[in-house]
Amino acid sequence: MFWELWPAVDHVHPVARGGAHDESNFVTTSTINNVAKGNALLAEIGWVLLPCPGSEETWDGLIGWFRRITAAQSQLLNDRQIGAWNSALRKATF
Repeated sequence: MFWELWPAVDHVHPVARGGAHDESNFVTTSTINNVAKGNALLAEIGWVLLPCPGSEETWDGLIGWFRRITAAQSQLLNDRQIGAWNSALRKATF
């Protein structure tokens, strides 16, 4: 679950290769994609950015999945990081 679903912020153009460390160069991805990309340029590995969903899109960034899985398996909240995500999510959405 960690590698495929844990969110990560990555630089589109790696800082190590001259990219900016600011919002214009940030994207969200999974941890596995972040690690796999490393310091490569997207074109070098044949990757493309997916479009950002518009306001008409219903994808919630896996918030709904997170809520369902932690409700069904409440012991997950005993994990320090999962509990912290849950606390931050409650503060941000309620």
